[in-house]
Amino acid sequence: MQSNFRGWLPGELREATLDCLWQYVGEAPFKEPFFEETLGRCRSLPENSFSPPRLTKLDDLPRIAREVETVEPSAFVFHVSRCGSTLVSQLLGLDERMIALSEVPFFDQLLRARFRPILAAAVDLTAHLTAAIRLHAQKRTGTEEFLVIKLDSWHVAFHAELRALYPRTPFILLYRHPAPVVRSHRARPGLHAVEGLLEPALFGFPTEESTPETRESYLPRVLAFYFESFLQIARDDPQARLFAYERDMVPVVESIAEFAGIELSTVHRQEMRKRATFHGKYPGDSFQGELFEDDPDEVLEPCLDLYDALERRRRAAT
Repeated sequence: MQSNFRGWLPGELREATLDCLWQYVGEAPFKEPFFEETLGRCRSLPENSFSPPRLTKLDDLPRIAREVETVEPSAFVFHVSRCGSTLVSQLLGLDERMIALSEVPFFDQLLRARFRPILAAAVDLTAHLTAAIRLHAQKRTGTEEFLVIKLDSWHVAFHAELRALYPRTPFILLYRHPAPVVRSHRARPGLHAVEGLLEPALFGFPTEESTPETRESYLPRVLAFYFESFLQIARDDPQARLFAYERDMVPVVESIAEFAGIELSTVHRQEMRKRATFHGKYPGDSFQGELFEDDPDEVLEPCLDLYDALERRRRAAT
């Protein structure tokens, strides 16, 4: 019997009522660089114009998730941002057998629920996050075999919780030299690059009044947290592996696929080569490369030694 929720995903958790707002995505593949863009595209589908909208209680998620045929996660991608992770997701998602989820907003709501009093008391990651992942991993066409979930960069703070839920799933730890990461965020800042947009406790920061000096050092401190977390995970988690950004990301993706047990066809490899010539976040733009030199600013000092330590550990493991 076909589920009444096939092709439907929980797109938003309404905190005040603990209702899940569902959105129809149909059978079209998830090709956008970020899942939020996929949801934006699908809002124009006629199923999403019904009134009233489709709502269920949060605690209904596990039951609904059991009704759909799904794919188990092949890998979770942790990353430090601006390090090629979006392109990794895009390249892997070129194959019709692949479900590539890139920074799903609903997952972020559930993971960060502990910082919001109402949600902290209501959200059970074991029940609700696994159900949400199962629903997003639906076999909507029947060709799906693999699932790669690219997390938000700050989700490294939830490594222990995710590992407890998925003890055997490969974890990808993708990083880059901090100088180009910082310069990229100075030009176009992400959420974690601006003080006050995310909970300081995510990064182990105190909630104290900032100064111009601390605002300047905020992103390098965040990166230091990422790098230190990656080092600890690489030391302690045998199912995790370090990967570094390269100008040509295709060989990196091929190594990631091998580690995750994902079989790449000849056609898929050819398609990756074509796609890699375009920008990861802006698929219509040719990728010209980034002329970033190592930044000599003292503000980067907290994370430079950690980056070097990551490089030594990665090279020793290859």
